[in-house]
Amino acid sequence: MFFLYNITYNIEEQIHDQWLQWVQEHHIPDVLKNTPFVGAKLIKVLMDEDMGGVTYSIQYQAANRAMLDIFLYESKFNIFGDMLKMFPNQFVSFSTELEMVQEFVKE
Repeated sequence: MFFLYNITYNIEEQIHDQWLQWVQEHHIPDVLKNTPFVGAKLIKVLMDEDMGGVTYSIQYQAANRAMLDIFLYESKFNIFGDMLKMFPNQFVSFSTELEMVQEFVKE
C-alpha cells in the first residue's frame, strides 16, 4: 500500500497556461527531487467551479507513512514558496492526506 498527498488548486483563468507550464516543467520535478515522494500525478478537474477558474489536483505518492510524515514535518511549506512568489493571490489550494486501502483492476 502507499500514501498520497493530494493538493487541489483552483487557478485564475488568466494565468492558467503559464501556471500549467510552470507546474509541469519546474514545480513537480523540483518537488520530486527535493522530497521523499516517489511519483506524482497531475489531474485536471472537469467540473465547473462556482468560483470560476480552472481546477487541478496534484497527487504526490509516498512509499510508506514514514516517508509522508518526513515530508509533512520537514518539507511541506518549502514546496509552496516559489508558487506563491510566481502567482501571488492568483490561486487557492487545499491539501488532503490519503492512504491507499485496496486497488481494484478489471480482469
